[in-house]
Amino acid sequence: MRTEPALNTDTIKHCLAVDYGFDVGALHWLGTGYDMDAFGYEAVEPKGCSWFVRFSRGPVNPGSVNVPLLLASSGVSNILAPVPTRAGDLWSNVDEGTVVVFPFIRGNDGTTGLTDEQWLVFGQTLAAVHNGGFEHTLSAGLPTDSFSSDSIQPVLNVLNRIDEGACERRADGIAEFLHAKRALLRAIVHRMHELGDQLKAKPFERVLCHGDIHAANILVSDAGELYLTDWDTARIAPRERDLIFIIGSRIARKVEPREESIFLKGYGSVYPDPEALSYYRYERILEDVGEIGTRRLLTDDVLPETEDLDLDLLQRLFSPGDIVETTLESDSGA
Repeated sequence: MRTEPALNTDTIKHCLAVDYGFDVGALHWLGTGYDMDAFGYEAVEPKGCSWFVRFSRGPVNPGSVNVPLLLASSGVSNILAPVPTRAGDLWSNVDEGTVVVFPFIRGNDGTTGLTDEQWLVFGQTLAAVHNGGFEHTLSAGLPTDSFSSDSIQPVLNVLNRIDEGACERRADGIAEFLHAKRALLRAIVHRMHELGDQLKAKPFERVLCHGDIHAANILVSDAGELYLTDWDTARIAPRERDLIFIIGSRIARKVEPREESIFLKGYGSVYPDPEALSYYRYERILEDVGEIGTRRLLTDDVLPETEDLDLDLLQRLFSPGDIVETTLESDSGA
């Protein structure tokens, strides 16, 4: 569980009162999520109603609220739409950042496991997202994948800084770990360039993708209902961009072959491109390495309490049987 940040929660309560009309008696820190610039709270009104409040440093990504609103209003089940302000806006600006409100669902994320029925529903829900034609409505407001990954350059920046020996003042274990993995990471970058060039020549159907639909972004209520959450990385992309989180996935939790089979029963017939799966798995690896490396080694805006979390995540990526090893094993061209 993350350490509670030193935020002025009175500012958040004031925002909820003025902009949303909520009489919040208590604001409970939840300590969940991997985004170190976002903080989740349960806001409780005296009458017993609860809301999920997400406070973020900096501006809101419009796609993170527009996409679930469109999906929910279009009849896609298992999606939580943002709660509008009294003025009809989907977020509110405060001095230190932005506030977004969703219905509060008491439960756990999918890392604790899904039942067979929930895997089936997950497949049906993601199919509804992919096959609903939403890419036509959202194409102007979301990034479109073209197999030219933005994840490569941040990793190269980190590796170049390490090679220059310019990270000693922040040598907290992360620089040492990445130094030991630098040859492998450069090989992954090279392989991504190769795959990207090959995939650009192939015709792909591009659909609305969640972009990060691993088990930690699936919410399971105490009543057993399932919800797809956290649409910050929504994009228009080949469906393989989402399927890496299920097919042979080791992201957030291992997806067992039986679970994958039940998911696909709900999702429907699909023949994913193996090279696209490899490309997006490599991209996921580099996204995590680049984000952590940049935050820990290239910037001064570092939260000390995140150091252990960051190093643990990096170590798990490269541990036996996890995503780096399994991606290399499944990529016939590596």
